[in-house]
Amino acid sequence: MSYIRRLQPSDFLRYTTLGALERGNLAYTMDRVGKAPGARVSVLDAARLSLLTQGRWTLAYCAGEGARITAVSAARRRSGPRVWELSHLYLRSDSHSVGEDLLSRTCHEVARRGGERVFVRLRENEPSAGAVRRSGFVRCAREMLFTGPRRPGARGGELMLRRRRPYDDHDLFRLYTSAFPTEARFLYGVTFDQWSAALERNRRGTHEFVYEMDGRIKAWVKTSRRLTTGHLSITVGPEEGGSLAALVDFGMNKLGGVSTVACLVPDHQALLQRLLLHRGLEIAAEYVIMAKAMVAPVTKEAVRTAVPTPT
Repeated sequence: MSYIRRLQPSDFLRYTTLGALERGNLAYTMDRVGKAPGARVSVLDAARLSLLTQGRWTLAYCAGEGARITAVSAARRRSGPRVWELSHLYLRSDSHSVGEDLLSRTCHEVARRGGERVFVRLRENEPSAGAVRRSGFVRCAREMLFTGPRRPGARGGELMLRRRRPYDDHDLFRLYTSAFPTEARFLYGVTFDQWSAALERNRRGTHEFVYEMDGRIKAWVKTSRRLTTGHLSITVGPEEGGSLAALVDFGMNKLGGVSTVACLVPDHQALLQRLLLHRGLEIAAEYVIMAKAMVAPVTKEAVRTAVPTPT
């Protein structure tokens, strides 16, 4: 008999030794971007899944038949309680209909906890994307991962960037509204609260810098390191194309000590893509981000605060 239920820590052996999950994790959170798709569930992922069954802002469901678990879906909160992302997705190639029901159940639980949107990043042309789409997700962005040798740039000192500060958030939101196309903003968020809640978690050890001119933030640069690879992220407004080369050099120079640089670039930042290709980086992977919007159940607390008490 088939079933869908909460994943339990004791299920560890069912999806690691019985072999029902024939593919690795299909979901790519920011910390997994660039990793090759695994053939099976890794021991590390199995340990992480066990932890996700216990957290307040995490959840995990599984589908199976008898003792065999055939699909797993896990989600976690992003930067705010109203926006979540799929951190794990294991689907067999012959169980897409089961995957649709599993994702629907996962998203229903997210909505019950107050979530309004769920994101997932998949590899471009992922065969299971159809099951994700049929469960209510829509495509909202495409990204390319550029990798190559780190080459310090001579123009890195042309611009004066400073560390990001907490009071920069509203200016960063203005940068986002100018840099992202309208269609993407409807899914990522059109208000400051929606945008800030949808921000992905930074990699461990991330350093953030902003380029400010005339009292406005014109660019946002993030750098982080993992072993011999440095990760670079640049968000720039459409009017700052002339500063892009200097921003890339700044980021490269901040990543001293690594041999390889990886840069994930949204599809709408075509100028940055061309510049990275010119610098000798190559496209290593392509991803698609999908999102599902939901109506969260109205809580008693929400009703109490929304409706004034008669006097």
